[in-house]
Amino acid sequence: MFWGLSFPANKIALSYVDPLVFTSLRFMVATASILTVAAATSRAALASIKSREIWILGSLNSMVFVIQILGLQYTSASKSALLLNMASIIVAAISILFFKERPTTSKLLGAILGTTGAAIITTKGSLTSFSRGEIIGDALSIVAAFFSALFIIFNKKHLSQGNGDAFRFTSGVIIVTTIILFPLTFYSANSSPFSTPWQGWTTVIFTGLACTTVPFYLWNRGLRLASAMSSSVVLLFEIVVALVSSAIVLGETLDLVAGTGVLLILLAIGMASR
Repeated sequence: MFWGLSFPANKIALSYVDPLVFTSLRFMVATASILTVAAATSRAALASIKSREIWILGSLNSMVFVIQILGLQYTSASKSALLLNMASIIVAAISILFFKERPTTSKLLGAILGTTGAAIITTKGSLTSFSRGEIIGDALSIVAAFFSALFIIFNKKHLSQGNGDAFRFTSGVIIVTTIILFPLTFYSANSSPFSTPWQGWTTVIFTGLACTTVPFYLWNRGLRLASAMSSSVVLLFEIVVALVSSAIVLGETLDLVAGTGVLLILLAIGMASR
């Protein structure tokens, strides 16, 4: 649910702050909250950042968020959420191609449906859409989905090995992501933490706390116990939250053609996650 709310919030943020500056500030807020909780509860938040695996995950996480926010400049929050969540389909494909998992009928069909759905949403059912600027945003969202899939694979592998508790693991990933993104804080000459208006800071704080720290921690806790089926249900719910909140907050709507693509992607995610 929390991640679903981040898409319209990110779109609003782009009206007030540079996308790269925003992403860096968002994770600074997340890190500040993590360190505050760690200090209040006497828990170790910095211990895991010495791990090579945590730096790999932090690097992948940084790429996901940077590419996704850059793509959001050119596409809608609804489409960004849908295309980014194709990561589960890509996870299934990578598992088959590189980890020699036996492909099932549902995963193969899911890959076909997901690819078709993404094509329909991106092109709006017409090849003339490729001449429009929106295709850039859609393409970046799909690239972000690829790196998100890699993040999910490494994340699951690390957690399955029993490497520390969820809080320490979440802290490490968020802190390393913040370190990597920090140089972007002063990337833009026209946007900085000092020139960001209160509306921009509101979205920074909201996404940093409600859409970063909390969902990352809950996801990492649940990932050890959740079945593939329950994970797919949660993923579908995130998309629904993103679509509904984008419609309410931003007034975004989907026509019949795009709605068909949405349905195909939702079906694909459910099938690929089995």
